Amino acid sequence: MDILIKALQLILSFSILIITHEFGHFITAKLFKTRVDKFYLFFDPWFSLFKFRRGETEYGLGWLPLGGYVKIAGMIDESMDTEHHIGGNYIELHRVVPQGRIVQRIFPIGTAQ
Repeated sequence: MDILIKALQLILSFSILIITHEFGHFITAKLFKTRVDKFYLFFDPWFSLFKFRRGETEYGLGWLPLGGYVKIAGMIDESMDTEHHIGGNYIELHRVVPQGRIVQRIFPIGTAQ
């Protein structure tokens, strides 16, 4: 039982790190009015455990606990929507990409008591 509790604590801690990191990308993309297609905790190759769509973004929980991702229109040349993507705008691209690390560094400061 002790091993199960420690495993769940590890997964919960890892999930908090992933969510704060990916939220940095997500919120910055939204501030630049860039379309965000997906926001996932854990990876979802082949299927996802849980997902729902709110607005233009699909939120979900994958089954492979190795990380998470935010799929932003134009980051990989899959999106043909030229109005809401950052495919050619390198200034926006370089503002969105590092925000995951920045938010991840700020989060512990804001939660310290």
